[in-house]
Amino acid sequence: MTLLITGMPGADLLTMLATGRDDTGAAIEPFEDEEGGWRLRCCLQDSRPGDRLAVIGYSPFAWSGPYRETGPVVVHVEGCPGHDGGFPVQFEERDQVIRAFGDDGGRVNTQVYDRNRLVRAGAGLATAIETVLADPRVREVHAHNVTSQCFSFAATTPEDSDR
Repeated sequence: MTLLITGMPGADLLTMLATGRDDTGAAIEPFEDEEGGWRLRCCLQDSRPGDRLAVIGYSPFAWSGPYRETGPVVVHVEGCPGHDGGFPVQFEERDQVIRAFGDDGGRVNTQVYDRNRLVRAGAGLATAIETVLADPRVREVHAHNVTSQCFSFAATTPEDSDR
């Protein structure tokens, strides 16, 4: 199965940077990363010392409803290389919670609870996501950090991204 992986889309980030406000309405406050290692949601890479970053409120949902969440993510505020859509392999070594979202009335706006689960580091995150996406009730999977529960990335198949 081919996975299409997205973090925070570049167009969404550019809009926020242009307005200076995140999805919560808070001002974006850039800082220089002194040590590196922040887990970035724009390019799905880890930051490097000297990168200009910001912690922002972001919602990965294009729809509104009871399952729509907004939470903190870290992004580049300049010089982001972007993400190519491939699976970010460094997440295989990080505990992640995967949440399955299904189609309800033509929109991905309901959670498929029985497909949500914890995937421990090294236990095959990509395979777990593929298994969940193979369920016909599921159109999109979100991966979240276990400790902070912040959004890591979304996964779909090319067929589901076209719907």
